[in-house]
Amino acid sequence: MNRFFHSCRRLRPDFCLLAAGVLPEPEQARITAHLAACPGCRNYYGELTAVTGALAHWPEDYSALQPRPAAPLRWAQAVAAAGRPEGLASVANALREGWRDVILPARRIWAGLAAAWVLILAGNLSLSGVAPARSLPMTASVPALIRSFKEQQIILAELLAEPARPQLAARPGFFSPKPRTEITRLEIA
Repeated sequence: MNRFFHSCRRLRPDFCLLAAGVLPEPEQARITAHLAACPGCRNYYGELTAVTGALAHWPEDYSALQPRPAAPLRWAQAVAAAGRPEGLASVANALREGWRDVILPARRIWAGLAAAWVLILAGNLSLSGVAPARSLPMTASVPALIRSFKEQQIILAELLAEPARPQLAARPGFFSPKPRTEITRLEIA
């Protein structure tokens, strides 16, 4: 379970920057403290420094080497082949990429949803043994059913009918002032 919720994976880009020597000073202390506490990350960082150390001296060590003329053609063919889908392998790669992009960032949420679905499935399976309620066999004749239905309609109509209410007196209208044009001025003599 600890591997599933492993938090060191998000620090790996910082390990790469530290091995290359371009990690800012404030973050270096945090990363070195983590490296001192985590043996797995220490091994990973050791592998990175071995590779970056060899690459740091590339110009001096391999300046005399030049690729053959066929090398760029092989590289172009390899790049073109990498872009083509390979059937089942491409599906596996797509699933792996989807897992990495969708599931891993929110793995706790997905784990909670999976637990909820397991509980729902267990509840449904436990209820599957319960026999459903059975309806009584219909032995009444059609005319008796129609008569019963009409009686039920009459009862329902009586229940839904509003009781007789006394008529209320008409309410006075709301006060609305007269427009200015209708107001008469009192003339003072």
